[in-house]
Amino acid sequence: MWEQVGSIAQGLGIESLPVFLGFLAGVVEFFGGIFLIIGAYFRITLSFLIITMAVATTQHLINGDPFAIFSHPIEIGIVFIALLFIGPGKYSLSNRLKRHKRSW
Repeated sequence: MWEQVGSIAQGLGIESLPVFLGFLAGVVEFFGGIFLIIGAYFRITLSFLIITMAVATTQHLINGDPFAIFSHPIEIGIVFIALLFIGPGKYSLSNRLKRHKRSW
């Protein structure tokens, strides 16, 4: 299964390590969602998720899929870019850790 997901990168010219790339995409999507919810490593997580959505969009375009199919990763990528500019918010784990460090 990881190899099928990782083979998507072959359309971009990356043909080595498809199992690792598939596993990496799964890890980024799973833990990225968790990190976004709690607000930890916010900007780094969003950077990885934006790259994942860009690869997904590119693969759909290479396959010649209709707009109804490749619009979803574009929409989610735009949301991730907007969140990158907005920031994690005042109740995020990142801000709580910053406040905790300042009090020392």
